[in-house]
Amino acid sequence: MALRRMESTSRSLRLTDSACFLVLGPSSARAVRAPAMFAALLLAVACLLPLGSAEADARPAQEADEPRAAADEPAQEEGQEKESPANEEEAPPRIEIVEEGGAPVDIPPLPASELPKRTRVPPDPAREQLRRGKVYVEIDEAIEPKSGEEVRPEFLVVDEYVEEYFRRAGWEVIEDGAGAEYRVTGRARAVFDQELVFRGTVLGWKYYGAVQVSIVDRDGREVEAITIPDTTREGVKDEPTAARDLLRLLAKLVHDKIFFTSSIFGGRKAVSLIESLTIDPLEAEAPLAVEEVIERLADLGLEAVPVLLEALTDNRVVLAESRWPGLVDPAQLRVYHAADKALEEIFQKVSRMRLETTPDERFWIIRGWENEWRRFCPPFRDSPVYARFLATLRERRAAAEKAKREEERSESTSSAAAPAGDGASPPQSRPAPRPSPAPKD
Repeated sequence: MALRRMESTSRSLRLTDSACFLVLGPSSARAVRAPAMFAALLLAVACLLPLGSAEADARPAQEADEPRAAADEPAQEEGQEKESPANEEEAPPRIEIVEEGGAPVDIPPLPASELPKRTRVPPDPAREQLRRGKVYVEIDEAIEPKSGEEVRPEFLVVDEYVEEYFRRAGWEVIEDGAGAEYRVTGRARAVFDQELVFRGTVLGWKYYGAVQVSIVDRDGREVEAITIPDTTREGVKDEPTAARDLLRLLAKLVHDKIFFTSSIFGGRKAVSLIESLTIDPLEAEAPLAVEEVIERLADLGLEAVPVLLEALTDNRVVLAESRWPGLVDPAQLRVYHAADKALEEIFQKVSRMRLETTPDERFWIIRGWENEWRRFCPPFRDSPVYARFLATLRERRAAAEKAKREEERSESTSSAAAPAGDGASPPQSRPAPRPSPAPKD
């Protein structure tokens, strides 16, 4: 998920609670946040964007080849027939936009003359897959609303988000703790604090809470203990959403502890390289230029991808020296630009992100990279959350198609009933002829 340094965005990035993870996508603690008072994780769980597509499906990004292929199509050598290798995995399903309001962003494909050359051999999903181990996750949670009566929500936000974070990192989440290499258990709590009132009008709700998590190995030995205390979050939509936003934030903070700093689960090399981008060269012991950081991240290969996906929502300004093309104002270059470039190098595909890429465009780019990652990460691809997400999309698509057919049928019926001629008005029935008066004598 991604709860980064606050970045305002006008879109609602949620579906249902069970599906929002995919829209919000797993991303880092420097993620895109919805308006200051909304913690919408851009996370959300994501898929390699419908890059360059006017439709919002989640197809792979434009590939890097010699030159790279046309947008959203597999790379193809010059003069070579297109064919799908027998061992090639089925591409992720095409996904249409389903968020509330808003339309997909059109990111135009690059002309063939502008596609960069391939710089390294791209990974092959038929041979390279990231599988780590098995974990069991059980994080209970409670919400104490304004009414004061503590309730256990039906949908456990922290539990489901943490599970999806593990899947994205290559861990299989199982339902039976007996077969797990690690057991992740704990409890989260969100408590109503106060209403935000202005001139007698309630504008928002403030919640505070905490979470404790324990990670034990298969021998019952605790290997990690995580406590996130006294965390607050404000929401402006309604009180239940304010509580869920706090729980999402707690899930994000747990993610950062597990995957950024943990000696067992953390991608420390990738995290260290990402952090080096934000250090002033005058203060760094061995400063690296942005281009060197990208190269080293790409050298880590698939191992770095979960961290890079999280970094796609990291809005911090890059302080390291750079020769970034077209960079005039150093404040334009953000961590997410470098993360995107590293992903391009790893997968040899083009996302079409620019320095001026908008938050809406980046939202779809993140989904595109997540879709690409599913080709290489079976636990993430086989996620039940992702399956529910796809089911929701199919239901909405079917409903839209049904409504369209009914509308066409209605128009067809109306058209068939219309009179010949100009059709300005229905024909008027003629009055019955009046009987002739009887002849007079």
